[in-house]
Amino acid sequence: MKVRHVDWYPDEWLSGTAELTAVERGVYVTICSLIYSRGGPIRGERRELSRLCNIHGNALNRTMERLITLGKIVENGPEISVKRCGIELEKARNRHGKALENGEKGGRPSKKINGIEKPDGFQDEKLTNQPTNLEEVSKEKDDANASSKNVTVDGGSNGRAYRLPTDWQPSPENLAFCTGLGLDPARVIPEYVDYWGAEGGQRARKTDWQKTFRNRCRQLADAGRGNAGRGPRNNRPGAGSLLAALDLLSSQGGTDDQN
Repeated sequence: MKVRHVDWYPDEWLSGTAELTAVERGVYVTICSLIYSRGGPIRGERRELSRLCNIHGNALNRTMERLITLGKIVENGPEISVKRCGIELEKARNRHGKALENGEKGGRPSKKINGIEKPDGFQDEKLTNQPTNLEEVSKEKDDANASSKNVTVDGGSNGRAYRLPTDWQPSPENLAFCTGLGLDPARVIPEYVDYWGAEGGQRARKTDWQKTFRNRCRQLADAGRGNAGRGPRNNRPGAGSLLAALDLLSSQGGTDDQN
């Protein structure tokens, strides 16, 4: 039986979290919601909780330690629990059991009390497409973020910073820009993707990866790095540069920027 409803006391929440920062409140309410969704303590590595809360691992560790010190959460090995959540879940299950018992004594309970419709409380069937563990919730959140960015081939994500997709490719214009600076896209693109893929933290999130790519090309051209990103000197801007760039993009999976 999955609990569909638990009591929520806003005044108690506000007073009980008054000493917490906004980040601490966000992590705390996320943990509580996961416990209610799963029906008990959650299990999972902190790095998964870090992805779900969109917070750096070190910052999450500091936040978790403070919540533990304040007695807000309890960490027992891989399990994370909240005492109040356990109490509310037990109360919800008792209400459901009592309703079933009353129904067995007098038939199915009426849907109305004094002519007023009663809201649906619990259902024994599981919710469809509702994740019940930390890893599933985290993956669902990542998929939702990826689909909501609406990134175009020219870059940009409606002003919202995001990580570089692993299958990122420059636009045709940026390929021409790269070759126009005398650089070899076949060397520059993998270096660019590997570098930003290995970076972490807020620095690894950009609102426009196409513009960031152009800046990288300018840096390589200004640095005069020789073979590191540069093609042969006779492969300077010319009539075939744009065609060569488009041929390269086509061979690497098309001209659409995928995110």
